[in-house]
Amino acid sequence: AYESAARFVNTYPGNDNGSELTEIEFYIRTVAETTNIKVYAGGIDSPEELVYESDPLSVNATSWNTHVLAEPLVLDGRDLWISIAYTQAGEARVMGCDGGPADSNGDWIYDFSNNTWSALVDRTSGAVDINWNIRGVVKQAE
Repeated sequence: AYESAARFVNTYPGNDNGSELTEIEFYIRTVAETTNIKVYAGGIDSPEELVYESDPLSVNATSWNTHVLAEPLVLDGRDLWISIAYTQAGEARVMGCDGGPADSNGDWIYDFSNNTWSALVDRTSGAVDINWNIRGVVKQAE
């Protein structure tokens, strides 16, 4: 079981106090056994507070998938972590990614076997230098 996350710091355009997260888009390469979305607020080296979680989703392989939040999530100005959580049997490349280089906020991974968040580039000693394909759609505060 893993989570792949992108962290959007509080100064990232759109991550403004009062803005609303309305959709999450993510690229799935290979369909996992289960796929959920989690959104956290706050935290630097790991997420701080879970503020949204989806039920298991039906997703399509080798394509962008869109999840519309039932109720928009009002952002509070803290860093925002958007995470795709998944379980898989054996080795599989579940998440889509870009060609890098890794942004310090774009390649976070959580491994449930050791309860640790880390940057994928650090975890692989620089061998995997990418960013996850995860986007948030935000309605700006007025």
